[in-house]
Amino acid sequence: MIGKLILTILVAMTINMSADKPVETNFWESDETASETISAEADLGDAASDLLFNLAIEGADWVGAATSETEIQEALTEITLYEDLEIQYAYYGSAEGAFYIYPSMELPEDYDFRERPPYLNTMAEEIYYAEPYTDAITNRQIQTIGITVYDENGIIGVLGIDAYID
Repeated sequence: MIGKLILTILVAMTINMSADKPVETNFWESDETASETISAEADLGDAASDLLFNLAIEGADWVGAATSETEIQEALTEITLYEDLEIQYAYYGSAEGAFYIYPSMELPEDYDFRERPPYLNTMAEEIYYAEPYTDAITNRQIQTIGITVYDENGIIGVLGIDAYID
């Protein structure tokens, strides 16, 4: 009788603890999937690949915790200042259509990041690596990573980071 009572209490506590953190559980499941994606798709060395992946996760946390446009811009600035990688751009597109990029650049008035492959692929895969490409201005190789951004209510957008890989 006491054994059943203890077992019931333990099960209830376990269910309660796991129900408190659905985003964190989803995040870690995404982390495992992303690790597989990194080894399969990233065109970086192992160390640089890990750095970019970790920066994307940390940046997504910063953007997800932002409560204003200023805080989003500060998070993007912080990402580009990361000393262990050379970052060309950090950008965030919200599910509502807002778009922020650092360093800032002129975009067409009708630009909608939600219609672009990095946004669409990231929303479908949670972590997305684009094929490396040569930047037309700098003539350097770029690797793009996209990661979904969450707040306490679920997905709120996509963070993208373009890093030089040469």
